[in-house]
Amino acid sequence: MNLSFLPIPNDSLNGVSHLPPGEAHSIPSPSEIICMQRNRTRSLLTICLLAGMWLPTQAQQFIFEFKGPDTLIVDNDCGAILTLNLDSLTVQSAIGANIVDTTLTITGQYMLGDTLPPGTVVTINWEAVDDQGNDSIFVFTIVILDLTAPNFSAVLPPDVTVTCPNIPPPAVITVFDNCDPDPQIALIQVIANGSCTGDYSITRLW
Repeated sequence: MNLSFLPIPNDSLNGVSHLPPGEAHSIPSPSEIICMQRNRTRSLLTICLLAGMWLPTQAQQFIFEFKGPDTLIVDNDCGAILTLNLDSLTVQSAIGANIVDTTLTITGQYMLGDTLPPGTVVTINWEAVDDQGNDSIFVFTIVILDLTAPNFSAVLPPDVTVTCPNIPPPAVITVFDNCDPDPQIALIQVIANGSCTGDYSITRLW
């Protein structure tokens, strides 16, 4: 847990080092007590700082949650409308304060309702302010994906049995993809020997 604190001047301590101002430091255990000793009017004053009483950083003063979805799938026209369910965004105070304002900002040139292509990553900032003057920004992303596989636009040839040399050439296969106007087709031929001499099979994969 990172905790920030107010530094104590050097001249107020007797042989005790203090932590630099403005730094956040990790506390090994929330229950650890750090004691510093100081001489005042010939009496020994012990100052104990409980880790649990140190003020947390502003990022720890808010509890953000985004329930998604964090991915949007394109349709047959290769586009997805940028939408965001505001009910999936929640924020509350971790210190008992009241949330008085929230602001949603979409980075870049994107806006809700835009139709976006696959591969687009939209970064959204969700800022909250409480009645104690604290503010923090929660950042999350929404990714546009294409999960539709290419479709063959022709009927694939059936299995046939032939004799040499009457092996037919590979069929001409066309394919359609919703996001690629010119999808590439690769032909793979696998030859397996049969049980007799000259007996073999050819498996064609597109």
